Amino acid sequence: MWRIQNLEKREVTLDFSSAGMGSFRTSALTADDTTIVNAISLVEMEDDSCVQVLVCTECGIVRCESGGWVRSRRFGDALLWLPCFERISDDEVEYRPPDFFKARGLPFFEGASAERLGDLLPLFRLETTPLATLRDVALLTQWLAPWHVLGRPGEAVRVKRELLIATSSGELESVVDQIEAVLDEALADMSSARPAHATPGPELYLDGPKGTPTWKPLVVDDLGRVRISVDGVTAAVGDPA
Repeated sequence: MWRIQNLEKREVTLDFSSAGMGSFRTSALTADDTTIVNAISLVEMEDDSCVQVLVCTECGIVRCESGGWVRSRRFGDALLWLPCFERISDDEVEYRPPDFFKARGLPFFEGASAERLGDLLPLFRLETTPLATLRDVALLTQWLAPWHVLGRPGEAVRVKRELLIATSSGELESVVDQIEAVLDEALADMSSARPAHATPGPELYLDGPKGTPTWKPLVVDDLGRVRISVDGVTAAVGDPA
């Protein structure tokens, strides 16, 4: 997770001469010195809340260039940029998120950074952003899992048991069963999710050609219930109806 610290808006001039439109002046938004929106005046939120934050730099037309898509979701008092999961299942190349998702992590705006984001780009105001659902958190867990141990984004979410070799506590088979049960329940749950205090769950160890990475997909809330998490330390809990 990339916890945004510093947001800045700066004036930019894009060269649209190849599209017969000359120069175009607009503003870009940078987070910790990384451009996260390259033309503020051109971004548009679509009906499913997906936004192409990095548009074509040769014409500025949304969808001209593939990639650069995000979906904004509120999680407690924070705002999180997620991949457009449903769109990716239809076309992974066209609707992939910006490259900074891989280079720096998923953007997480909290406190002053969430407020400033809304001030600089009103379509991302916290108070008008849809709440994250438990299904969102389950799909995020798949996205963040090392070595696609839960399958590639857009595929059915299922643990690739052959990649797991040990766990820090409990029986491996039992822990994997628990992960699958929690994920299956969350994938079917469209209720809004809120953060809750938790302690880390068991750590799992993967085996493969690049060493033995660890994976912590679960946490335990204060009532002793196993939950999935957006950051490995905070439980995602469904709001009561």
